[in-house]
Amino acid sequence: FQKNIRNVVLWLEDMTIDSEYIGRLRGLGMNVVFFDICLQSPYADCVDLDNHHAIETLYTFLKAKGYEEIGYIGWDNYSLSSVRERENTYSELVSRKSRIRTISWQCKENLIENAGKLVLEELKNHKPPEAVICSDGEIGIAVKKALRSQGMDNIAVASVDDFPESRELGLSVYAQSFELLA
Repeated sequence: FQKNIRNVVLWLEDMTIDSEYIGRLRGLGMNVVFFDICLQSPYADCVDLDNHHAIETLYTFLKAKGYEEIGYIGWDNYSLSSVRERENTYSELVSRKSRIRTISWQCKENLIENAGKLVLEELKNHKPPEAVICSDGEIGIAVKKALRSQGMDNIAVASVDDFPESRELGLSVYAQSFELLA
């Protein structure tokens, strides 16, 4: 505020913020927008992603390709509205939760290692799905690398968010139009 910034977009991820501070900033003339979180506040607006459409599109795409058993891997951080909405949409589409796996948000720094452990556990304990929808591009890349390391490149991986590495690995992606959503 002291640097004359009057418009700010906040992406809290797993952090919280006291609504009293937002109210005080708004009272001083600052416009606050929260990204990827639904927060009921008279002092700030929210930009939410079209999570339902993203997961539904990926699921429909994989079904059209002939995949019947489609799993889901996402984060366990339910404070992010996108995490909740994407997982809920998947659950609605398949009408069961048996194929939902989560990766701890605390393990984000070692994502490739943790995705590898998850893939090995899944292979050891269950018949692997034919395809997997990953809640975001980071997980998608890590899961695809883990599958490749186990010689399981035949399992299709689709994810929300497009990264350059996604194309190199052959992931199917849903790229959100952030400009349009904003």
